[in-house]
Amino acid sequence: MNFSDNLSTKEMKPRLCRHPMNVDGRCMKPFCPLANSKYATLIEKQGKVFLCLKTPERVHTPAKWWEYIPLPANNRTKAFEIITSHLQWWDKRSLYRVKKRYIYIMLMIRRIRKLRTMALFVLLFIFRTTLFIQFL
Repeated sequence: MNFSDNLSTKEMKPRLCRHPMNVDGRCMKPFCPLANSKYATLIEKQGKVFLCLKTPERVHTPAKWWEYIPLPANNRTKAFEIITSHLQWWDKRSLYRVKKRYIYIMLMIRRIRKLRTMALFVLLFIFRTTLFIQFL
């Protein structure tokens, strides 16, 4: 393996961030919630979506860094209105990233719900066949 090839492959890989509040997933300063005093992201807790805002006024109280605003899970247009009203004076890139993350989280919630129902049907089918085999 050539040394220059080794360097180019390492540079081609994107560095990913493991911080749960990261809006984009990339490990770069504009996307890092720890490096920015003004930051917005979305999180999902038990099927509910929250808009999380971090402002410079809250920096002196680390326990209250984040303001959690609940978003409707079934109405995308109403959720986008809430997001745009809270982020109307922020830069357009962060607004775009938050909306993009909302769409991704809602698709993830739909997939989770679908997989839960599919797993339930499979488990019932296996349970019935084992009962049928045990009675024979």
